[in-house]
Amino acid sequence: MILVLVEHSPKRSSSLTERVLLCTKLARPRTWMFAIISFVFAYTSGPRYNTLEFLLGIGIFALLTGATNMINSYTDIEEDRVNNPIRIVYIEQLGLQNLAISIVAVYLTVIGLSFLLGFN
Repeated sequence: MILVLVEHSPKRSSSLTERVLLCTKLARPRTWMFAIISFVFAYTSGPRYNTLEFLLGIGIFALLTGATNMINSYTDIEEDRVNNPIRIVYIEQLGLQNLAISIVAVYLTVIGLSFLLGFN
């Protein structure tokens, strides 16, 4: 008797909500805290305080860290197959092309938010 093992291919996400949730999982929000805390300390040690600038800065730092984590997920697929297999499931559900598009979209969002800081 020959036993054939078939790799499980997870269903691709179809809705925007599912894709956003998968991108958020790949962006690893728990790692954003280090960047946010650094920004908070640096910003509050300055001479002036503007609530809009403060909130934009937190958003920029969070999104930038998240996008960097998403790039890490994209480039470390082989390593993650061993070390963090659940991340591979997320990538397979999202698809590499959708992940790449999401990374570009997040970086463009960061650039756009940064321009808002310049006008404030």
